[in-house]
Amino acid sequence: MRMRICVGLIFLFSIMFSCQSVVGDKSTESIRLFKTYCVNCHGIDGSLMTNGAKDLRFSPLSLDERILVITQGRNAMTAFGNTLTAQQIHTLAEYTLQLTFRGKNAN
Repeated sequence: MRMRICVGLIFLFSIMFSCQSVVGDKSTESIRLFKTYCVNCHGIDGSLMTNGAKDLRFSPLSLDERILVITQGRNAMTAFGNTLTAQQIHTLAEYTLQLTFRGKNAN
């Protein structure tokens, strides 16, 4: 009985660590993409607002709207549809949602 429990725990921990690795890789990739393509205008936390960039912390845009803006650009923002893959754009858009302030004072 103890052997089954030990094997089960080892299996459970191996699944947990492998899932954490995948999530960590995706998070690392999203940060890398943001630092490479976005941080110059939006800043590390989304609030820099250089060259007319919007403060991403207070953006009301949905995930789909963010994907569209990143893909096609908007105003002075560069379009990244020919630079990044659809998956990279999706990853970036999801990352920007994490920057959004979701408190009482969000617009």
